[in-house]
Amino acid sequence: MAYCTLLGNLLRFLFTQICIVLVTLINLVSLPLLTPVLVPVLIYRYVLNKIGPILRPQLGAMVTSRGAIFSGDALFERKRPKVNIVIQCRLNGRLDIDQANKIAEERILSARRDDGSLMYPELRQFPTTLGGFYFWEWDPTFDIWNHVKHHRIELGPDYCGDEDEPLAKFHEQLLQAEWPERKPIWEIWVVDVDKGSSSPTRTTIFVKTHHSLTDGYSLLSLFSKFADVPYSSLENPIPAPVSRPLWKRVAFLTTFPLRTAYELSCVTVQRYSPFVSLPFLVPSKHQHQSPMRYICTKPISVDKVKAIKNHFRVTFTSVVNAALAGATRELMISKGGTTASHKARFPVMIPFPLPGHPEHALRNYMAGAIASLPIQEGDPVKRLKACDKDVAVMKRSTFPLLNKMGLKLIGSLPVALMRFVSRNWITSAWLTSFPAGKVELNVDSVPMWRMQFGVGLYVGPTGLGFSVITYRDEFNVSVTGDGTLFSGSDMAEMAHHLEEQINILYSKIVPV
Repeated sequence: MAYCTLLGNLLRFLFTQICIVLVTLINLVSLPLLTPVLVPVLIYRYVLNKIGPILRPQLGAMVTSRGAIFSGDALFERKRPKVNIVIQCRLNGRLDIDQANKIAEERILSARRDDGSLMYPELRQFPTTLGGFYFWEWDPTFDIWNHVKHHRIELGPDYCGDEDEPLAKFHEQLLQAEWPERKPIWEIWVVDVDKGSSSPTRTTIFVKTHHSLTDGYSLLSLFSKFADVPYSSLENPIPAPVSRPLWKRVAFLTTFPLRTAYELSCVTVQRYSPFVSLPFLVPSKHQHQSPMRYICTKPISVDKVKAIKNHFRVTFTSVVNAALAGATRELMISKGGTTASHKARFPVMIPFPLPGHPEHALRNYMAGAIASLPIQEGDPVKRLKACDKDVAVMKRSTFPLLNKMGLKLIGSLPVALMRFVSRNWITSAWLTSFPAGKVELNVDSVPMWRMQFGVGLYVGPTGLGFSVITYRDEFNVSVTGDGTLFSGSDMAEMAHHLEEQINILYSKIVPV
């Protein structure tokens, strides 16, 4: 029996390696052949970008290439979108809707650059098409009251729970809410939670937009203008390029084409291998109609994660990834699944901002990498070490640079082609990190004591997403799941496992 198992594993390994070699050869041959096809398309796009506003004066700028990659979303068909972004900000006090309207008008909508032009013109525009590409078009009937809205949640004096559950439900609704036709794709919701006369009413602000308009870093810049603290004073980590010695840079660039073809082949074969089944893949018949579920963990101490990081000599990212791997493993086991069939690990797409990200502009200025979460590893410490090795491998990979160039090229394709290719074909999950700084923000002198950051699911078979936001001295993890794969209790269990995994690692250095 053991001999048969060993022989089977050997045959699977050989078959996988042969497939990788064949796909690598196909990539090496096919990728250069795309150049003659792309050049005329890029020239046409450049010319259209220049003459578009002349042909139709109501047009603004062309949607950036990295923003246009989200055009495969149902937003552009005016159906339920999948890639909305929602920031939830809880205030320790009450903010009036009129105050919010005035702040949005004065600090954001009317903000201008040194040359007198609007700083955020896209907030008065909506996406439209011309000549097969997306442009921003001015809304001739723009009214701020269509975008700054009020909602009241009445819990009543007999309500014994906290505000987390009703606010999470509203967050979940916004993540999949449709957008009005031919209107700008952003909203600010001022939500008051009323527990009755005995408890003071506290306001929560929800900022909702679509990923085609902006990424997380641009949204942070925008929201900092809504708050009382300017963006320049926020203590945020600045994304920096990987530092390599000269000889390593030369070796990296010299071997880049071959390594790119090989690494792309590896992730492709891993995704479609008959021997490895990725968890949380959404069936094709449910990809455009299934609802999304949302939940967020309780706040987790940053100092606790730093203690784990320093003790085991790993990175902060490695600790978070290990917690995600452990929580995913526990949920799979509790749902009756097995991790034995996932020996190739769990690939997760990680979008990240590029160096030189513009501060005061709404842009998608990002690339992506793929992390491999070791869900097959049962020991928490070994899982942490494996995640740290994976982070080091990810930094040396060609995939971020390939993704940087690839997203820009894909986003430059005509709409008809882009809707087909601008999907997450490789992974069934994504992970993003959103640092909001250590400085406490205030909105019209009302302090903000907690932030949450939720993103919908990418178009395609993506069934699970994690959003990590760090604010002041704590962080939390928002989880978005496909409704055909996860129930409400599944989401609650995932949040519990995430908190528990951090505590398990912390107990290894501080015994209880």
